[in-house]
Amino acid sequence: WRTNVESVWAARLAASGKSWGTPVTLEPNVGGIIWTISVAADKTDKAAAIWSRLGPNVVSSAWFDSAIGSWVEPIEVHRDAGVYSAAIGLSDSGNGITVLLANANVVFGRRFTPGIDFAESHIPLSGATASGQTLFNVSLAMNARGDAVAVWMRLVGSTGNFLANRFVATTGAWLGEVSLVGEL
Repeated sequence: WRTNVESVWAARLAASGKSWGTPVTLEPNVGGIIWTISVAADKTDKAAAIWSRLGPNVVSSAWFDSAIGSWVEPIEVHRDAGVYSAAIGLSDSGNGITVLLANANVVFGRRFTPGIDFAESHIPLSGATASGQTLFNVSLAMNARGDAVAVWMRLVGSTGNFLANRFVATTGAWLGEVSLVGEL
């Protein structure tokens, strides 16, 4: 969670499932405003968090290392003048995907392995941008196998649409942007 929209905190549910552990700071106030936070977990007790910070316009991520029982130091995932939102997902094998919205016009996706790397480059997931187009609210859902769906809203003038792009883990490919509901 965020406090005063400036710091990022985390707490883990105790093994009993009846109480929360002691909150820890993932990122202190380093300037700017925390805009979005997303958290995912896998079946092996790994957890990963991603957040966007407006001001310095940075997307950062940290993960919980179950071997040492604590969160690792956050790393910078993306820096861009117009980063607005980010989301994260983990498969049961511990591999993950992040999606982020940059410059209000492009949705990017990226595969990673928590605790190992973010070596893969961001891949544009949204199609060509139209004049006057603005994208909003990128979200991500991921299943146990690692298949994922990224969803966002596009607004052109007063007309809106929900769009998606699907990732297939067996091929390692995104299938392309599709409209979910047509123009609203």
